[in-house]
Amino acid sequence: MNRYQHLTADVRHQITAIRGLYYSQAEIAKAMSRSPSTISRELRRNVTRHDGWYLAEKAHSYATARRSSQRRRSWLSSNQWHQVEALLKRKWSLEQVSYTLKEQGICSIRLAVGVCGKTACIAAFFPPES
Repeated sequence: MNRYQHLTADVRHQITAIRGLYYSQAEIAKAMSRSPSTISRELRRNVTRHDGWYLAEKAHSYATARRSSQRRRSWLSSNQWHQVEALLKRKWSLEQVSYTLKEQGICSIRLAVGVCGKTACIAAFFPPES
């Protein structure tokens, strides 16, 4: 099974160059050893807004902006995360940190450990009201 990877700026420059030779989407996909649906999706999503051309720099900036705008925002501010980090470095449990944040009136959240790829992540979420 192939693992999904975002297209890089270099790959987008290759698409622009090959497209300039008037290759079809299927021919571009074959030349780059990519799925035709990947090329189709890339061209559909990232053409310039005003004239419909595919330009590598614009395409990369559109894709990067879309990716960053779709990331979930944290419920904790950076200062609150620093406080959580400091408490965890002092070997506090997640339950102790959650309780302390709630008692200090900072926020009523629950912390949990999860696995994101190959690294452990700490997630904050609001517990259901009881």
